[in-house]
Amino acid sequence: MEEFITQNWLYLAIGLFIILLVIWWLRANRDSARPGVPSDDAAAQDPAADGELLPDETPLPQGTMAPPPAADPVPAQPAPAAKPAPATFTAPTADTGTQGMPNVPAATGDPDDLRQIKGLGPKLAKRLTELGITRYDQIAAWGPAEIAEVDQYLGTFKGRIDRDNWVEQAGYLAKGDIEAFKAKYGAV
Repeated sequence: MEEFITQNWLYLAIGLFIILLVIWWLRANRDSARPGVPSDDAAAQDPAADGELLPDETPLPQGTMAPPPAADPVPAQPAPAAKPAPATFTAPTADTGTQGMPNVPAATGDPDDLRQIKGLGPKLAKRLTELGITRYDQIAAWGPAEIAEVDQYLGTFKGRIDRDNWVEQAGYLAKGDIEAFKAKYGAV
């Protein structure tokens, strides 16, 4: 036997190394595969593992086992929110007057490209056009009452008029003051 070991010591050392490597790998996978069992890394990051107490813990008398941690309550699933009905647009007719339209001054002249206003994209531009709002000077003339009036027709975009300063931006664009607009809001 001694002769066998002396002739094959290198192979035996490599085999032992491989066995230790496989055991280490199996233990590492076993710990990470079991939920609720902290791995060595988790224990290193857990302040309670070092004997430190967490803020809500009190020391237990020696020889007393700690009660198992309470299971985290399952958060209540919120009821699915009912989808709001899509905003409908009722075109004014002789019978309905301006029903379904905001009470803002009508546009006079050719329409402007409202998408030049920062924060006003294609969907909002289309919606404003449906509401009869097509010019910068219309938006620039809005006061708090008109903003509140139009805001209620914007659906999910409600609040964008004030948040994105449409009135101020439209004022620059209506006057043709592109340089002041660029200085404050960037490129058109």
